[in-house]
Amino acid sequence: MGLVPPHPPGRLSRKAQAFEVDIAQLRSQGYTLESIRQPLAAAGIHVSLSTVWREASRSKDDRHE
Repeated sequence: MGLVPPHPPGRLSRKAQAFEVDIAQLRSQGYTLESIRQPLAAAGIHVSLSTVWREASRSKDDRHE
């Protein structure tokens, strides 16, 4: 029996974490970081381009594990 954390690694306060799958899908379809950031902002999630990039990269890294 081992310890199983209830949340994925990283900060628990990641604003865009709930949209990680959506961000990854849009990015894989060729959308730019800015074109992904705009609907996030419209949904009340105001993040920088680097945050969108980080979430997209995190999701891509998770698929290769």
